[in-house]
Amino acid sequence: MTTKILQKLRPLDFPECSKQAINYLVSCFSSDDHGSLPGLSGAPENLAQDVARDYILFTSQNQRGHRRLNAIQELHMLEMLSTAIDEISQGSRYKLFNVIFGGKHEPVKTSLLTKLVSLALSVRCGAVLDCAALWMQVILLTKLVDLLTKFVSLALSVRCGAVLDCAALWMQEQGCHSDGVCKLAHSLVEEYCMLYPSVSEAFHGLPKVSPLFTCNFISAAVTIFYFNDNHNIPPLGLLDAITDWISSDSCLCFESVRLVRIQSSFSCPVFGLFRWCILGHLVTACNHDKKIDMETSTKTFALLSKLHLCILQNLQAYKSMELNQILFHLQDFISIATAVRQCCQNWKISEDNFYMLIERIGQVLQVAIVTESLKIDQVTGTEGLKELCSILPPNRLLKIIYNHHSQRGNQHFQPMDTS
Repeated sequence: MTTKILQKLRPLDFPECSKQAINYLVSCFSSDDHGSLPGLSGAPENLAQDVARDYILFTSQNQRGHRRLNAIQELHMLEMLSTAIDEISQGSRYKLFNVIFGGKHEPVKTSLLTKLVSLALSVRCGAVLDCAALWMQVILLTKLVDLLTKFVSLALSVRCGAVLDCAALWMQEQGCHSDGVCKLAHSLVEEYCMLYPSVSEAFHGLPKVSPLFTCNFISAAVTIFYFNDNHNIPPLGLLDAITDWISSDSCLCFESVRLVRIQSSFSCPVFGLFRWCILGHLVTACNHDKKIDMETSTKTFALLSKLHLCILQNLQAYKSMELNQILFHLQDFISIATAVRQCCQNWKISEDNFYMLIERIGQVLQVAIVTESLKIDQVTGTEGLKELCSILPPNRLLKIIYNHHSQRGNQHFQPMDTS
């Protein structure tokens, strides 16, 4: 559907059409904090890109939009762009810059941007140079991740631990939940867990090549595949591999935590895996979109049960490692409990499944407290446990945990038995 702004710009000649287009884009990004564009009912970003393409870059395929500016006209365009970027508010500056020069690489964009930066250097326009610097960072990171993904994939296939260890440190510095790291991890999942019917031997052997990379990869995987509905289910091959990994090595999930003495941050996938055990079981049991066949459901239930047992064993192993880092917060358990209650209200699930999941929550909570991977103080901890118990139906284990914590006071107490 043709919009009013495009109808308004179409009969205008240069420079008036470009001036009106730039003014329109400036008003879009400076007048509305929520990103909706004036005079537009939907797809605001697409319209802004259309305006920039047709009346600033002049790369439209229609007869009137496709034109070539001469040197004088191009200088006039550069001056208008430089002024607009310099005068728009700092918070909106890069949005304007990116809608013109962002997106896929095109020779016209590169040529115009090069000349704009040259002009900004000559007149010392810091606003344009700042935008160009940020744009370069984004482009370089994208190219870096693409190249690194291919490099890591090759290293994984030939079992080169040195490359994977370096990549693992990069993942840790970037944050295993960051877009770049998740993109890398997702590419590996597609290549090794989805491209072929069975997972390759090289992928299954990943922990033996680089435990740290495996740990950070799992952290990224549980971020990508949230397992809270049928659209976020991890591939069965990935679930099988991860379960096998952590059942074979109870310390694998804490490889990143080991580096806390020399790294400013660490990642630990245990809570994400715990979320898989709870929400994943619900999603598989309900299967409301009928996207999971019976055979896959049976295998998934078995793997999630094994994964739950592995988490309990891993937490016991964590205590012996004497790392003393907090891996859980009480709010994590409250959020899981809330999600379980909501899912059970919205989806049909058997009573046995429901109470089994509550028992799983209680078991992980109990072991987390005993192993001190979850630390709760007397006041806020008691209130948090009370809230957790109020969300879920009465459960003997949760009641024991609550009573044990609320009655201990400030005195030394005997830890709960986890046997």
